[in-house]
Amino acid sequence: MRFFEYQDRARRRLTLLLGLFALVVVLMVALLNILLLYTLVEPWQELRRLMPTAEMLAEHRGFLLWTTGLAIAVIAGASLGRLYQLRRSGGGRGIAREMGGDPVDAEPEDPKNRRLRNIVEEMAIASGLPVPAIFVLERELGINAFAAGFTPHDAAIAVTRGAIESLNRQELKAVVAHEFGHIRAGDMRLNTQLVGILFGIEMIALLGLGMLPGRRARSDPGEMRGPVWFNFALVAAGGIGLIGGRLIRAAIAREQEYRADAHAVQFTRNGDGMAGALRKVAARYAGLNASPAMVGHMLFANGAIDQLLDTHPPLEKRLERLGQPLDEEGLERLGREATDRVRRAVTERERRRREQEAAAEQRREEEENGPLGEAFGAVPGSLAAALLAALPGELARSARNPHWVADLVLYLILHPDPEIREQQLHMILETRGPESEERVRQLRAMVPEPAAEHRLPLTEMAFPALARLSRDEQRTLAGLVERLIHADGRLSATEYALGRMLIEHLDRRHGHGGKTTHGRKDPAGKNARHRENAARYLLATLALHGHPDDLEAAEAALIAGLGRFTGSLPFSAPIPEELRQASQSAAWARILDRALERLARMPRHDRQRLLQAMDDTVQQRGDPTAEQRELVRMMAASLHLNVPLPDAGELFDAGH
Repeated sequence: MRFFEYQDRARRRLTLLLGLFALVVVLMVALLNILLLYTLVEPWQELRRLMPTAEMLAEHRGFLLWTTGLAIAVIAGASLGRLYQLRRSGGGRGIAREMGGDPVDAEPEDPKNRRLRNIVEEMAIASGLPVPAIFVLERELGINAFAAGFTPHDAAIAVTRGAIESLNRQELKAVVAHEFGHIRAGDMRLNTQLVGILFGIEMIALLGLGMLPGRRARSDPGEMRGPVWFNFALVAAGGIGLIGGRLIRAAIAREQEYRADAHAVQFTRNGDGMAGALRKVAARYAGLNASPAMVGHMLFANGAIDQLLDTHPPLEKRLERLGQPLDEEGLERLGREATDRVRRAVTERERRRREQEAAAEQRREEEENGPLGEAFGAVPGSLAAALLAALPGELARSARNPHWVADLVLYLILHPDPEIREQQLHMILETRGPESEERVRQLRAMVPEPAAEHRLPLTEMAFPALARLSRDEQRTLAGLVERLIHADGRLSATEYALGRMLIEHLDRRHGHGGKTTHGRKDPAGKNARHRENAARYLLATLALHGHPDDLEAAEAALIAGLGRFTGSLPFSAPIPEELRQASQSAAWARILDRALERLARMPRHDRQRLLQAMDDTVQQRGDPTAEQRELVRMMAASLHLNVPLPDAGELFDAGH
């Protein structure tokens, strides 16, 4: 499967469809204006003029402006109210619970749930995204899954019990990777916004229906004629706009499905798993018993009959893009086998649950203060699986455990110098107490120094457990992280990137993205010179990190990166003085903070180009080290870009 080509194609079609969606809203408002103009202003005998003349429009310009403003206000107000209601539902976790999902424990007793958690963590590493909350829809025996939430930092993935029991590991991995494709592409946020706009359009029609006269109209039809036609105008315009909007929204959702399939193949490097899952979906019923509008477009598959309003493309076409034709003769056999397997598994699971309930409760209590065990292994065959399997078991278990996760984070930023490390441990003792300090020391005793390539995966694995800490605990932890990385008065690029990533995540959890929140307008950021200076500083940081003792090589790497970002190679690119003195001062970090804040506000295509420039910078003198790769991935997170893990011979796919 040519997944990059399919991603680009889907992206172009989505842009076109979003333009059509905006056009539908504009045409609906125009239609409403015309209908109201005829019903409220022009005499009824003027209806013989089917289209308003220029003179009529000019004469009633004030009325048209007033009705346009009112229509936009109704749509915007209802949309914002609906968006607020959806956001208040508790993000991805709230939506998953509303759908009947049960959270998967950090260390599940059920082997199938353990396999699911392992797969989700593996795909998080492969996609460069934080590990989402994981839920199982126990009462759903169909094969399905969905992703919910508004950002990657509050996302949740829910999988039906039928999918867990019916799919093998590669097929389940493909389904989970498909949902990660939705998360990475921002489909959840976009579809939530579209739901809000459609609700606003629907309100136009509902206002007309609500104001239709009853008995008074029948008793005096002549007196009520104007209001009746006014209400019908609202219903007609709102209804037409709603139908058109829903049709385009469904088309948008279908393109998102194609793109998510392509992402799944990219993350798993295996199209057979996705094809196998789709065949089993075709063989069995895939619908959920209850699928509210907020997640219907995010499901892996659905059972809708109306093709125009179906949010998923036909399975035959999805399989065709995977190069795997649908074998209709084998579908019936697959359906019977999957149904029998699920029924047996559900019966066995219920029996096992009753037998192990008491033991599981005791084990959960022991986990609070008990020893750490081994992490679950991963099936080899992909870089993400190999990396997950290579993580020290003690550290992986700590990342999943809410009682240990804060201590793991602190352990990851401990300084290699013994004297500075003791200062940091003393800060931990003063801030979090002796138990926390002891746990950090235990982790260091188990694994004296985490490998460079393990820091980012462990940090991303820790995000779900960090989310379970109280707001005060998260704020205290963020402050302590900042103090620890400045403990020696100096700051390495890796310390800076890891600390910034952690602090930004904790801030975003409570809506305090601060200056780094992308999407805000930054007038200075529109200036090409300001952007270039900010990019120069970021690239210089990477260049000097890769060549700390060779200024000439660092400048050559900076020139290569700037050439990619600006489109022309500069004659020279001196490393800024603050960076040269980084070993004596941390002042450069404040400048880099401002640079990243400016760069994060650039349009996405500019940030993608900057990511390619970062790639060129670290590869200028051969293959980058594992530490350089992880540094770029962490810096990319500050630019609100997620870098998937490379396959053999690949480093980055900038924003695909």
